[in-house]
Amino acid sequence: MIKQFINNQTSKIVIILCAQLHLISVTGLICLILASCGHSPSPKKYTINPAKIETKNQLTAEQKQFIAEFLPKIRYENDLIRNDRKNVIEYLEDLHKSKDLSSKEKENLNSILQNYDMKPIQWNVKKESGRMVQRIDSLLYRVDIIPIKLVMAQAIIESGWGTSRFATEGNNYFGIHCFTKGCGMKPVGDPHSNFEVKVFSSVHDAIKTYLHILNTGYAYKNLRKIRANLRKQEEKPDPLELAKGLGQYSQIGDKYASIIGNVIEDYLPENIPALMEEKRD
Repeated sequence: MIKQFINNQTSKIVIILCAQLHLISVTGLICLILASCGHSPSPKKYTINPAKIETKNQLTAEQKQFIAEFLPKIRYENDLIRNDRKNVIEYLEDLHKSKDLSSKEKENLNSILQNYDMKPIQWNVKKESGRMVQRIDSLLYRVDIIPIKLVMAQAIIESGWGTSRFATEGNNYFGIHCFTKGCGMKPVGDPHSNFEVKVFSSVHDAIKTYLHILNTGYAYKNLRKIRANLRKQEEKPDPLELAKGLGQYSQIGDKYASIIGNVIEDYLPENIPALMEEKRD
C-alpha cells in the first residue's frame, strides 16, 4: 500500500484523499510519493509550435523547426540542474540552522558534489565536516543553470543551425572536442589534429555535457563568477552578461560574446517561456 512508502503523515493523508477522489492522475500520484520520500521528480517536458516563433530577423521554416525542437531540450536539462540547486540550498539552510543532515541527504549531497567534479565530504572526519558550509557554498557556484538563450545561440553558431556534419552525424551542436582516439570525428582537412569532435548518443547528452563544461571547466570560471554575482544581487543569470565569460570558448576571443549577443537579439524569440506548452503523454 501507499502508506508503507510515505513517512510524512500530512503528505500521506493528502495523497490518499486525492487518489480516492480521483483528483490526481497516477503519474501525479507517483510524483507526490517521490517528493514525500525526498526525491526530486523528473522535470516536465515541453513542446513549441514553430509557427508561433517570431523574431526580429526573418527565419526559414527549417530554422524555426530547429529552434522549436532544441529549446525544450535545453529547458529539460536546465530543470535537472534547478532540482540539484534546490536540494543543495535546502541542505545549506539546514546546516545554517545547526541541523544535522540525514544519511540519505549526506549521500545525495556527496553525489551532487561528484557530479560537479568536486570531492565528496568525508562525514566521519571532523576537520572535513567543519568546512561543510564552505564546501556547499563553492558547490553552488557550479550548480546553476545556463540561460536558455545563451545555450540556443551557441548551438546555432557552433552547428550552423544544426546543419553541420558534427551535428547531423554526431549530435554535437557545440563544437565539443575530445582527445582519446576514436572518441569522435576527425575535422575535415586536418587528419593529423590532436583532437576529435566528440560524438554523442543524443541531443540531450550533448546539451548535458555542454552545461557541465561551462559549470565545471576552469576556462569558464569567470562565467560562473559573473553568474554568482548576479545571484547575490538577486538577479537571474543574464545571457548577455554570461556571454562575457566565454572568451576562451572560441578562437576569436572576446568578440565571441558580441556574436552571441547578435544572435540572441536578431534570431531568437523574445519571450521563450510563453512559447512552451507542456507535453502530454
